[in-house]
Amino acid sequence: MPVNVAIKIESIIQKEMGASEGSALLNKICAKMGTSKQKLEARDIIRVANYIMRDARSIIGYENATKLGKEIQRYKMVMEFDNLKDAKDDSSIRRKVDVLTSLGNLCYSADESDKALDYYDFAVKLSQRIRYVIKQAEAYRGMGHVYKTERKWENAVRYFQKGLDISMKINDAQGLADAYAGLGYVYWKKGDFSKALDQYQKSLEIATKIRNRALLATIYIEHGNVFNEQGELNKAIEYYNNSLRVLDLEKDDASMARVYNNIGDVYMQKKEWKNALKYFELCIEVGGQISHLKMEGWAIMNSAEVYAKMGEFDNSIKTCDRAVEILNKIDDMEGLCTTYRNYAMAYRGKKDYAKAKEYAEKSLKMTKHMNRPFMVADISLECGLIEKELGNDYEAKEYFQNALNIFEDIGAKRWAEDVKKAMDEIK
Repeated sequence: MPVNVAIKIESIIQKEMGASEGSALLNKICAKMGTSKQKLEARDIIRVANYIMRDARSIIGYENATKLGKEIQRYKMVMEFDNLKDAKDDSSIRRKVDVLTSLGNLCYSADESDKALDYYDFAVKLSQRIRYVIKQAEAYRGMGHVYKTERKWENAVRYFQKGLDISMKINDAQGLADAYAGLGYVYWKKGDFSKALDQYQKSLEIATKIRNRALLATIYIEHGNVFNEQGELNKAIEYYNNSLRVLDLEKDDASMARVYNNIGDVYMQKKEWKNALKYFELCIEVGGQISHLKMEGWAIMNSAEVYAKMGEFDNSIKTCDRAVEILNKIDDMEGLCTTYRNYAMAYRGKKDYAKAKEYAEKSLKMTKHMNRPFMVADISLECGLIEKELGNDYEAKEYFQNALNIFEDIGAKRWAEDVKKAMDEIK
């Protein structure tokens, strides 16, 4: 058994990092644990995974290190499930359900949606057999989380609601808070801000009562995101600051970087450029400390937008180049889409309308495939501004009207007012 464990763990690491670097890292981790890789046992796997998630960051980045660590955790879970394969008693089936749910969670966090759904579905079937309802609800919520990341909103709502219904019957506060937060996320992304805030408020009240700090921080952040897109900027900052207080207690640097980026975005909307750049720089700094490429990329992307709005167009374009280089590494379509919009803004400022249109149209096309109404409206506004400056009033009005319809439909009042002002200038 020990040799098989060592061989398997080493092969997982080497697949991501290469033979030499992967083997060297495992040897260093084993030395820290006071053992050698040849003596690794099944009970050591989780410790190795935790070391990987921390020590591999500087080599392969935060996201890849986290994914690698969770793949090793998954190996441990699969091993345990295989050992339970032939067991028929209720206690063993109960443990199978626990393991299957954990495997679903690990696959979900690794963006392996199909595998996650298979594990969750299996967990539901077994939990129904022995009436293990709390885990049945968790598996349903897991399916909801998978579908929300795939932007399959109807499926996400269906499974969050299934989990919610069970959690209500058994008075599972943790399950209720998670289900309400999941529904809040779906309604936020769909642009139904009123429903999103209602669901987040329910989740927030429960998470506060049960003192679940990790969930509480997430709810504060996403609550703030809704206010941000609505244009309720002071409320957004209030909720983001609430999250920072919780995250400081949790020592969650990745989420703190995310919040610094979000606060910078709010100050950008308030046209407080120095404050915006200050918080984006904080995000880049913290993200860099943990090699979090997504947070670095997004903060650089947003800095490019600030420079464009300050009239520093060449600086904006150079900053967009930096963002694209990072975001391409992690295949971040939403970040790339916004960066292309930023290129369009900068080139419009330079009056290079051919390049401005090229980037704006590319961004708009990508966004429509992502099913994100707010982003479609935001980029439609930019397309309209380009056409307006070109003197193409008819085309500009079409883009503006599309943006206005979406902003009004999702309740983004401040953004709708910006569109109306632009429309008034060409009447």
